[in-house]
Amino acid sequence: MNTELNETRSPKKGEYLFEKAGEVDKSLVVKFPLMFAEIESNGKIYPKDVLSAAVKDLKARLARRKASFASTNHLDDMTVDDVAAVLEDVDMEDKTVIATARILDTTKGRNVRALVTNGVCGVSAKCHGAVDEKTRLVKPGLRLDGFDFVLEPSFGTFVGKSNILVHCTIKEDESDGQAPIEEEILQAKYAFALQAGYKGSLDQYRAIHSGK
Repeated sequence: MNTELNETRSPKKGEYLFEKAGEVDKSLVVKFPLMFAEIESNGKIYPKDVLSAAVKDLKARLARRKASFASTNHLDDMTVDDVAAVLEDVDMEDKTVIATARILDTTKGRNVRALVTNGVCGVSAKCHGAVDEKTRLVKPGLRLDGFDFVLEPSFGTFVGKSNILVHCTIKEDESDGQAPIEEEILQAKYAFALQAGYKGSLDQYRAIHSGK
């Protein structure tokens, strides 16, 4: 029987990138280690091949526009109002899962951004799987669904700003330089709607929610 396996880790190394047309954007891209294979965590161990397969599956789902959203703490039923960030990419580097996410300019996203930029926010992986009772090894078939932000990572390590590799870049747009953050939020909500079963196009969704 598969159960929820939530893993928490405060990123020891990360980087964030500001992007905007002409100005500093209000969203924030963070890249950080999320999980580790073959290291005991919360009484269980993730074999490298099991974790690698889960990462490969999640990466494929992201490529098919199956959005993975992050909130604050693990929620049983996330709504649009709970979204703080969207997972943009995930990779396996040796025994480490590396995640890239965009923290959005939402209510919860702004709170998380304040914590992340001051180096006091952890991350917790969201998984579903089964654990061998004798060996405590996670069995094949693990499903990795993304992550959430937390204040108290199970490893008990909080990272200061000096531990974060920071690259702030302002990108100039070739257009008129106006790219309102509302459009980015709308696109995030559209991705959430697609995941929930919405079949319409982005233009149709925009027309409905802009009142046009």
